[in-house]
Amino acid sequence: MAIRKWLIYLTIFAAALTIIIDLITLLYNFLGGELTLRFALKVLVVLIVASGIFGYHLFDIRRDDARDSLRPKQLAWLVSALLIVAIGASFFIIGSPAGIRARKFDEQRLQNLQLIQSEITNYWSQKENLPTVLDDLKDSISGFSPPNDPETGKEYEYEPTGPLSFNLCAIFRTKTQERNDDKKISPPAARFYDPYQQNWSHDVGRVCFARSIDPERYGKP
Repeated sequence: MAIRKWLIYLTIFAAALTIIIDLITLLYNFLGGELTLRFALKVLVVLIVASGIFGYHLFDIRRDDARDSLRPKQLAWLVSALLIVAIGASFFIIGSPAGIRARKFDEQRLQNLQLIQSEITNYWSQKENLPTVLDDLKDSISGFSPPNDPETGKEYEYEPTGPLSFNLCAIFRTKTQERNDDKKISPPAARFYDPYQQNWSHDVGRVCFARSIDPERYGKP
Protein backbone atom coordinates (compact mmCIF):
# COMPACT_ATOMS: atom_id res chain seq x y z
CA MET A 1 0.00 0.00 0.00
CA ALA A 2 2.83 2.37 0.88
CA ILE A 3 4.57 1.63 -2.43
CA ARG A 4 1.34 2.36 -4.31
CA LYS A 5 1.02 5.74 -2.58
CA TRP A 6 4.60 6.63 -3.38
CA LEU A 7 4.00 5.74 -7.02
CA ILE A 8 0.88 7.92 -7.02
CA TYR A 9 2.83 10.82 -5.49
CA LEU A 10 5.54 10.34 -8.10
CA THR A 11 2.94 10.36 -10.88
CA ILE A 12 1.35 13.54 -9.48
CA PHE A 13 4.76 15.20 -9.31
CA ALA A 14 5.57 14.21 -12.91
CA ALA A 15 2.18 15.46 -14.12
CA ALA A 16 2.59 18.77 -12.28
CA LEU A 17 6.09 19.18 -13.71
CA THR A 18 4.75 18.49 -17.21
CA ILE A 19 2.03 21.12 -16.76
CA ILE A 20 4.56 23.70 -15.57
CA ILE A 21 6.97 23.00 -18.45
CA ASP A 22 4.07 23.03 -20.91
CA LEU A 23 2.90 26.46 -19.74
CA ILE A 24 6.45 27.85 -19.68
CA THR A 25 6.98 26.65 -23.26
CA LEU A 26 3.69 28.24 -24.31
CA LEU A 27 4.62 31.57 -22.71
CA TYR A 28 8.17 31.48 -24.09
CA ASN A 29 7.01 30.92 -27.67
CA PHE A 30 4.29 33.54 -27.34
CA LEU A 31 6.66 36.22 -26.07
CA GLY A 32 9.23 35.23 -28.70
CA GLY A 33 6.74 35.67 -31.52
CA GLU A 34 6.90 31.98 -32.51
CA LEU A 35 3.49 30.77 -31.34
CA THR A 36 1.51 29.21 -34.17
CA LEU A 37 -1.97 27.77 -33.97
CA ARG A 38 -0.57 24.31 -34.65
CA PHE A 39 1.89 24.55 -31.77
CA ALA A 40 -0.81 25.93 -29.45
CA LEU A 41 -3.01 22.91 -30.16
CA LYS A 42 -0.14 20.56 -29.35
CA VAL A 43 0.39 22.37 -26.06
CA LEU A 44 -3.34 22.14 -25.34
CA VAL A 45 -3.40 18.37 -25.86
CA VAL A 46 -0.42 17.88 -23.54
CA LEU A 47 -2.02 20.17 -20.97
CA ILE A 48 -5.31 18.25 -21.04
CA VAL A 49 -3.62 14.87 -20.64
CA ALA A 50 -1.29 16.03 -17.87
CA SER A 51 -4.10 17.83 -16.04
CA GLY A 52 -6.30 14.75 -16.25
CA ILE A 53 -3.59 12.53 -14.80
CA PHE A 54 -2.83 15.09 -12.10
CA GLY A 55 -6.48 15.50 -11.11
CA TYR A 56 -7.28 11.79 -11.19
CA HIS A 57 -4.45 10.74 -8.89
CA LEU A 58 -4.82 13.75 -6.61
CA PHE A 59 -8.45 12.89 -6.06
CA ASP A 60 -7.56 9.21 -5.67
CA ILE A 61 -5.36 9.84 -2.64
CA ARG A 62 -7.87 12.24 -1.05
CA ARG A 63 -11.04 10.20 -1.24
CA ASP A 64 -12.18 8.76 2.05
CA ASP A 65 -15.18 6.58 1.37
CA ALA A 66 -16.65 4.34 -1.27
CA ARG A 67 -19.42 6.71 -2.35
CA ASP A 68 -16.86 8.86 -4.13
CA SER A 69 -15.42 5.94 -6.06
CA LEU A 70 -17.19 6.95 -9.29
CA ARG A 71 -15.60 10.39 -9.45
CA PRO A 72 -12.19 9.25 -10.72
CA LYS A 73 -13.92 7.33 -13.50
CA GLN A 74 -16.04 10.35 -14.35
CA LEU A 75 -12.92 12.50 -14.43
CA ALA A 76 -11.19 9.99 -16.69
CA TRP A 77 -14.15 10.02 -19.10
CA LEU A 78 -14.19 13.82 -19.07
CA VAL A 79 -10.48 14.04 -19.87
CA SER A 80 -10.87 11.45 -22.63
CA ALA A 81 -13.73 13.43 -24.14
CA LEU A 82 -11.74 16.67 -24.01
CA LEU A 83 -8.77 14.93 -25.60
CA ILE A 84 -10.92 13.61 -28.44
CA VAL A 85 -12.39 17.07 -28.99
CA ALA A 86 -8.91 18.64 -29.02
CA ILE A 87 -7.62 16.10 -31.53
CA GLY A 88 -10.70 16.55 -33.70
CA ALA A 89 -10.32 20.33 -33.56
CA SER A 90 -6.67 20.06 -34.57
CA PHE A 91 -7.63 18.07 -37.68
CA PHE A 92 -10.34 20.60 -38.51
CA ILE A 93 -8.13 23.66 -38.03
CA ILE A 94 -4.73 22.60 -39.34
CA GLY A 95 -5.83 19.84 -41.70
CA SER A 96 -4.95 16.20 -42.11
CA PRO A 97 -1.40 14.84 -41.73
CA ALA A 98 -1.23 14.50 -45.52
CA GLY A 99 -2.19 18.16 -45.94
CA ILE A 100 0.38 19.28 -43.39
CA ARG A 101 3.03 17.20 -45.15
CA ALA A 102 2.12 18.79 -48.49
CA ARG A 103 2.44 22.29 -47.03
CA LYS A 104 5.84 21.47 -45.56
CA PHE A 105 7.04 20.22 -48.95
CA ASP A 106 5.85 23.45 -50.59
CA GLU A 107 7.59 25.56 -47.96
CA GLN A 108 10.80 23.68 -48.68
CA ARG A 109 10.31 24.16 -52.43
CA LEU A 110 10.07 27.93 -52.00
CA GLN A 111 13.16 28.01 -49.82
CA ASN A 112 15.03 25.95 -52.42
CA LEU A 113 13.96 28.24 -55.26
CA GLN A 114 15.04 31.31 -53.30
CA LEU A 115 18.42 29.72 -52.65
CA ILE A 116 18.84 28.83 -56.32
CA GLN A 117 17.85 32.36 -57.34
CA SER A 118 20.48 33.80 -55.01
CA GLU A 119 23.15 31.52 -56.47
CA ILE A 120 22.14 32.45 -60.03
CA THR A 121 22.49 36.13 -59.13
CA ASN A 122 25.94 35.50 -57.63
CA TYR A 123 26.94 33.50 -60.71
CA TRP A 124 25.95 36.37 -62.99
CA SER A 125 27.74 38.92 -60.78
CA GLN A 126 30.98 36.96 -61.11
CA LYS A 127 30.78 35.90 -64.76
CA GLU A 128 28.35 38.44 -66.25
CA ASN A 129 26.32 35.72 -67.90
CA LEU A 130 23.61 33.37 -66.73
CA PRO A 131 24.24 29.66 -66.16
CA THR A 132 23.07 27.44 -68.98
CA VAL A 133 21.80 24.73 -66.63
CA LEU A 134 21.52 24.48 -62.86
CA ASP A 135 24.51 22.14 -62.70
CA ASP A 136 26.67 25.14 -63.67
CA LEU A 137 26.03 26.45 -60.14
CA LYS A 138 27.86 23.55 -58.51
CA ASP A 139 30.91 24.71 -56.61
CA SER A 140 33.44 22.22 -55.27
CA ILE A 141 35.01 24.83 -52.98
CA SER A 142 31.87 26.05 -51.24
CA GLY A 143 30.23 22.65 -51.60
CA PHE A 144 27.08 24.12 -53.10
CA SER A 145 24.87 21.87 -55.19
CA PRO A 146 21.43 22.95 -56.44
CA PRO A 147 18.76 21.32 -54.25
CA ASN A 148 16.16 19.05 -55.80
CA ASP A 149 12.45 18.77 -55.16
CA PRO A 150 12.08 17.43 -51.58
CA GLU A 151 9.24 15.08 -52.53
CA THR A 152 10.12 13.74 -55.97
CA GLY A 153 13.89 14.24 -55.93
CA LYS A 154 13.75 15.78 -59.42
CA GLU A 155 15.58 18.92 -60.49
CA TYR A 156 13.69 22.20 -60.55
CA GLU A 157 13.00 23.68 -63.96
CA TYR A 158 15.34 26.48 -64.96
CA GLU A 159 15.22 28.36 -68.24
CA PRO A 160 17.23 31.43 -69.27
CA THR A 161 14.87 33.73 -71.17
CA GLY A 162 17.34 36.49 -71.99
CA PRO A 163 20.77 37.85 -71.11
CA LEU A 164 19.45 39.08 -67.75
CA SER A 165 16.25 37.10 -67.22
CA PHE A 166 15.29 33.55 -66.34
CA ASN A 167 12.43 31.38 -65.10
CA LEU A 168 12.41 29.06 -62.11
CA CYS A 169 9.58 26.52 -62.03
CA ALA A 170 8.26 23.97 -59.56
CA ILE A 171 5.16 21.86 -59.03
CA PHE A 172 3.26 22.81 -55.86
CA ARG A 173 0.64 20.78 -54.02
CA THR A 174 -0.96 23.69 -52.17
CA LYS A 175 -1.55 27.35 -52.88
CA THR A 176 -0.01 30.18 -50.91
CA GLN A 177 -3.20 31.16 -49.05
CA GLU A 178 -3.62 27.63 -47.66
CA ARG A 179 -0.24 27.84 -45.97
CA ASN A 180 -0.75 31.39 -44.78
CA ASP A 181 -3.86 30.22 -42.92
CA ASP A 182 -1.48 28.78 -40.32
CA LYS A 183 -0.86 32.26 -38.97
CA LYS A 184 1.11 33.08 -35.91
CA ILE A 185 -0.91 34.16 -32.94
CA SER A 186 1.83 36.55 -31.93
CA PRO A 187 3.09 39.45 -34.10
CA PRO A 188 3.80 38.09 -37.60
CA ALA A 189 7.25 37.64 -39.04
CA ALA A 190 8.43 36.81 -42.55
CA ARG A 191 7.73 33.14 -43.19
CA PHE A 192 10.26 32.76 -45.97
CA TYR A 193 13.64 34.41 -46.25
CA ASP A 194 13.62 36.58 -49.35
CA PRO A 195 16.27 39.31 -49.44
CA TYR A 196 14.72 40.84 -52.55
CA GLN A 197 11.10 40.85 -51.29
CA GLN A 198 9.82 39.40 -54.55
CA ASN A 199 6.50 37.76 -55.11
CA TRP A 200 6.51 34.02 -54.42
CA SER A 201 2.73 33.52 -54.41
CA HIS A 202 1.56 30.45 -56.29
CA ASP A 203 -1.40 28.19 -57.01
CA VAL A 204 -1.56 24.41 -57.08
CA GLY A 205 0.35 22.76 -59.92
CA ARG A 206 3.24 23.89 -62.08
CA VAL A 207 4.19 27.50 -61.40
CA CYS A 208 7.03 29.51 -62.94
CA PHE A 209 8.61 32.57 -61.36
CA ALA A 210 10.03 35.06 -63.87
CA ARG A 211 13.08 36.91 -62.60
CA SER A 212 15.28 39.66 -64.05
CA ILE A 213 18.70 40.77 -62.83
CA ASP A 214 19.40 44.47 -62.41
CA PRO A 215 22.97 44.93 -63.73
CA GLU A 216 23.39 48.24 -61.90
CA ARG A 217 22.59 46.57 -58.61
CA TYR A 218 24.39 43.26 -59.01
CA GLY A 219 27.14 44.13 -61.48
CA LYS A 220 30.80 44.26 -60.55
CA PRO A 221 31.87 47.53 -58.90
